[in-house]
Amino acid sequence: MSDTDSFIDEVSDELRRERLFRLFRKWGPYVIAALVLLVAASAWNEWRKSQETAAAEARGAAIAAALEAKDPEARLTALDAVDGGVAVAFLKAQALAESGKTDAAVAMLDTIIAAGAAGQIYHDAATLKKLSLQRDGLTPEQRIGTLELLVGPDAPFRLVALEMRAVARIEAGDPDGARDDLGAAMADPQASQGLRGRAAALLQAIGGSLDRAG
Repeated sequence: MSDTDSFIDEVSDELRRERLFRLFRKWGPYVIAALVLLVAASAWNEWRKSQETAAAEARGAAIAAALEAKDPEARLTALDAVDGGVAVAFLKAQALAESGKTDAAVAMLDTIIAAGAAGQIYHDAATLKKLSLQRDGLTPEQRIGTLELLVGPDAPFRLVALEMRAVARIEAGDPDGARDDLGAAMADPQASQGLRGRAAALLQAIGGSLDRAG
């Protein structure tokens, strides 16, 4: 290979990396926002099913009112007044994170993860949210290790975890593994159009083929 060819390859690789990270910066927040909405919807559905008492109805209404607050500090104050278990704890962690109180948010997420009675939905959601908050302080390999537990066929947030693991694998120098994750996510019948679009863009950024989603 000539020096010119080598230089062109290096420039092409650098452009692909820049494109990849621009895509992740653009869509990363939407992935986490979707996760938060899924948890909020799950909490709301649970309380709708248990609306046999006035207390349950009042609790659900209080959570709905708190979530309408745009300011995270105001939302946190409103949620502090609600006795809602792990669902409210997760929403409070989100409000803390939005307020810039990352350490407090992580501590609250840890309590959810450690709670055996929390259920898989809240356990996995808290784990994913914690990963997103601590992303810069963890190696790609550490993130991959945690995400391994969240990509099983019955995992409630499997598609989100696959997408996050694909990014971590790219950063770890494993583009083939990333292509497999993105292809699996795109092929899943539960995948949204938004996820398919993000996965397709990432595949193209790392030189993958859309045939993997077939």
